[in-house]
Amino acid sequence: MFTCPVCRTTLERTKTGNGLVWACSRCGGHAATVAILRKSVEGAFVSQLWDDLLAGKWLRPRADRLCPSCTKPMGEITRETVTGPVEIDVCRPCQFFWFDLGESEQLPVLPPEAPEPEMHPRAREALALAEIELIRRRHEPGEFESGAPDEWWQVLASIVGMPVEQDAEGLLRRPLLTWGISLLILVVSLFSFGSLEYWVREYGFVPADPLRHGGLTFLTSFLLHGGWFHLLGNLYFLLVFGDDVEDVLGHTKYLALLVIATVAGDLLHLASDPESLVPGIGASGGISGVIAFYAFAFPRARIGLFVRFGWIRLSARWAFALWIGMQAFGTWQQLTGFGEVNYLAHIGGAAAGVVCWLLWRERRLETWE
Repeated sequence: MFTCPVCRTTLERTKTGNGLVWACSRCGGHAATVAILRKSVEGAFVSQLWDDLLAGKWLRPRADRLCPSCTKPMGEITRETVTGPVEIDVCRPCQFFWFDLGESEQLPVLPPEAPEPEMHPRAREALALAEIELIRRRHEPGEFESGAPDEWWQVLASIVGMPVEQDAEGLLRRPLLTWGISLLILVVSLFSFGSLEYWVREYGFVPADPLRHGGLTFLTSFLLHGGWFHLLGNLYFLLVFGDDVEDVLGHTKYLALLVIATVAGDLLHLASDPESLVPGIGASGGISGVIAFYAFAFPRARIGLFVRFGWIRLSARWAFALWIGMQAFGTWQQLTGFGEVNYLAHIGGAAAGVVCWLLWRERRLETWE
């Protein structure tokens, strides 16, 4: 539950015309995310405010005001409005703004939309039917598409069997952590390719000796890959789905998700074959956690696939169900000795991703909606 940063009472989840806010019945203040702010406040005002916050401009620490979400001290930024200066409390990592009673009313509101020109009744009816059909087609799982994705790189990725994220919403911030981790994986993997056998033997995760190097191999194995296909495939999935998950979770929880999913995948590998001396490597366990979290956090996202008979678009959850089926089949092959891919790490990482979504979903419900 969220706590009021002023009087420390429990905030009440309140629906407004623009989405969910968290209101205090005692002091009259309320908390809202930047996504909600963009729906009610002038766009240029919000964009400039957010750019200044990202750059750290004009932000003063407020030790007496704790964020309702992470409970860390908020910052204060002053903005001039037509009614005078307004002091806004904000938690930048959580994208939470706190408004004391009457403060939000002083912000410049969105201008009213221009009235639409009158349409002939038949034209209006035809337009409404076309919009309904478009919505139905976008949300119908398993729908076949006749056209390719809009971006050329998506076409190339789909031809080689990769899923393509379509109709994606814009990000509120740059996925710096996703980019940084991807770069680290690339550098370490390329460096290790020169003596791959040595690096895998020394820093891969070995179930029979899980605590060697002080348990560090739980994490170092995440950075190592067995070849170009292994490396590029994992980087693709991390970059395509990781940016959205980082955007809603923030850097700290996103990093925690990757670590938890990676360790969970290694632990399931350990539990299935504790005597194995074969090192496990790859970022697949952690990335599987990201994929699972994405599927539940963005259930209406569309995933495009290219198959023999054309293009197919699925909702994220249907695509995740298909992916889980493939991992289950691969796990059966692994357990019966017919496969070299560590599918158990994928299953363990995905399970950790679902658990993290269940634990953290209430704190980001207004963003996902």
